[in-house]
Amino acid sequence: MLSALRIESFAIIDSLEIRFGEGLNVLTGETGAGKSILFDALSLLLGGRADPGMIRAGADEAVVEGLFVGAEYAERARALGLPVEGPEVLVRRVISRNGKGRVHVNGSLATVGMLSELLGGTVDLSGQHQHLSLLRRECHGDLLDRFGGLAGQVAVFGEAWRNWVRLDAERRRLMEEEGEREAQRDYLAFVLAELDAIDPKPGEDEALEAERKRLAEVERLRAAAAFCESVLDADDDSAADRLARAVRRLEEAAAHDDRLAPLVRQLEAALEEVRDVARSLAGYASSLSADPERLEQVDERLSALRRIARKHGGSLEAAIERRESIRRELEELSCTEDRLREVEEALEAASREVVRAAEELSRARREAAARLEQRLLPGLAALGLEGAEIRIRFEPPAGAPRFGDRAIGPRGAEEVEFYLRANVGEELRPLAKIASGGELSRILLAFKAALSSVDPVLCYVFDEVDAGISGSTALAVGRMLQEAARERQVLCITHLGQVAAFADRHLHVTKCVEAGRTVSRVRVLEEEGERRRSIARMMAGTEDGSALAAAGELLAHGRRSLPRAHRAHRRAVEGSAPRGRTS
Repeated sequence: MLSALRIESFAIIDSLEIRFGEGLNVLTGETGAGKSILFDALSLLLGGRADPGMIRAGADEAVVEGLFVGAEYAERARALGLPVEGPEVLVRRVISRNGKGRVHVNGSLATVGMLSELLGGTVDLSGQHQHLSLLRRECHGDLLDRFGGLAGQVAVFGEAWRNWVRLDAERRRLMEEEGEREAQRDYLAFVLAELDAIDPKPGEDEALEAERKRLAEVERLRAAAAFCESVLDADDDSAADRLARAVRRLEEAAAHDDRLAPLVRQLEAALEEVRDVARSLAGYASSLSADPERLEQVDERLSALRRIARKHGGSLEAAIERRESIRRELEELSCTEDRLREVEEALEAASREVVRAAEELSRARREAAARLEQRLLPGLAALGLEGAEIRIRFEPPAGAPRFGDRAIGPRGAEEVEFYLRANVGEELRPLAKIASGGELSRILLAFKAALSSVDPVLCYVFDEVDAGISGSTALAVGRMLQEAARERQVLCITHLGQVAAFADRHLHVTKCVEAGRTVSRVRVLEEEGERRRSIARMMAGTEDGSALAAAGELLAHGRRSLPRAHRAHRRAVEGSAPRGRTS
């Protein structure tokens, strides 16, 4: 709620602080005393346009401060990155003659836009259309859903809608990527076919390089093998012949000395090794033959392997790994196609669920709309609008996707808007296009009373709600304001005693001249006698016995209208308030 409002150098107000309470707060006073200035000051706190012309003559700047108390205010301030301690939020706005105004929230600099986010939708000023949630079409659907208790249906539809949006976005993405995937698939298939045609094997290039060297040097290799064979065993006086003679000579010597026997055996083993090598060389030489055709084949194969190595990483191992990665990529592309089919099937099922949930929500909304229309009519009649008619219209959401023959958007299959016919013979018009003034205030009061249990607004502020009414209609206005104040704080500027009698807190605004300057003062009327005299003056312009008696009856009537628990709360508030202070 708005706990306090402080104003400095604003219009005819020099310095003023007002303390508001819970429930219904009424401000009364003579015309021109400055009541509506308070309304204008509050509008500034809600982000309204600043006019340097409102600065009091002789001052360089005007200051408006508001203390808002409640967990929601603190949560919003915290979400905006503003400092918060406890449930209190102090908003300060300064208007300067040079046009450079300032905004502070809990002592921290802020912007006018942040003010709108901080307080928007929590305070309704009847008469300042930019702050009236009931005049904003986008709020009507929420209010109807709240009135009808449709949170469950709204949640079901919201979940179905979010699932559909997620699947539709994925399908769009997959479809948009389809052309790219097709081109990628063709390219990868071409590269894989080239690699498969060559079919490289690990280490194949090294083996072919060795074979090529052998084929290119076959004559030299054969000559070397033949020469070595001759030296070792084929020629006269070969190494084998010399070793054989040495073995025989050493055997003869060993007959005379046993210690030479092991050496004889070593020489015999060496002789056998030499002869084995010579035989191997002979076999190797006979196996060698010039094969130009095979050499050409090896050269071609090596050229192919080197080509793919250059194209795919610089080595044969990199090319082989690339072939495997291409196979994996093609498998993934195939899986993407499968995923597209899965998404399309899931999207079809999600669409059916969206339609089903939307239809259920639409039926519930139409039932709630019929109840709300009936609930509003008695209130309008009681407020002197006997010919008024309320209609809640449903239109397909503009620009929404179509599900078969129905357009459905994120809030359902319809956009909700309140229409009103204020007088017999007039046409139904959107609530937002109703002329301002007392009629508008009473119409909004009827709406707010009907929606008081579900309206998220924390504070209603009414100006001109009593314009052009009197008698029983004025009593009905007071009773309805009192009814709305059961759920939230209500501030009302009034000229009618019938309305003021229902207040939980009565503030009286006066204008006087001090030191040659006109100033406004606000005083809380705490005592019963003070209130009775004030209401008597409002009704009859006098404080004679009959006027005081009538005022007393009105105050008694206002108390009787309160439920017992509310009366007890009111007495507690009045009993705890300081007596006779000037706010």
